[in-house]
Amino acid sequence: MADTIGAGDASIAGLLYATLRPPPVPPPQRLAFALACGAAACTRPGAHAPTPNEIHTIQKETHP
Repeated sequence: MADTIGAGDASIAGLLYATLRPPPVPPPQRLAFALACGAAACTRPGAHAPTPNEIHTIQKETHP
């Protein structure tokens, strides 16, 4: 069973981060980062902010 508390918040935060940070990131990569943030938030019970390592691990698993 997955705990999806915080997945939406983490996704939106990831999208904002990828959109606002320099240098500009292409839209598909922004979305992929945002989705990885949301997925990382579901890896543990309860709401938690995913770490950069958790996010990058998920990105590597989904796009080797």
